[in-house]
Amino acid sequence: MIDGLTGEVLKAQLFVAVLWASSYTWAEAFWTQTLPDWLGSHTRAYAFFGGVPATTMSDTGTGSAALDHSSEH
Repeated sequence: MIDGLTGEVLKAQLFVAVLWASSYTWAEAFWTQTLPDWLGSHTRAYAFFGGVPATTMSDTGTGSAALDHSSEH
């Protein structure tokens, strides 16, 4: 996204949740990868799906700050 006032290029973080059997998909973008963003995305995705699946698998990728504790070592 480009800020219309400053011309600065802003990078968004993308959250995607998919129910694999049906390919039913939820996606939303954020400016940060904070824990409140991550938890809120799951909450909104589950509400969109109409409930929580029996099994949830998280693939946070290499860029997730919400679960990345590498700076603690």
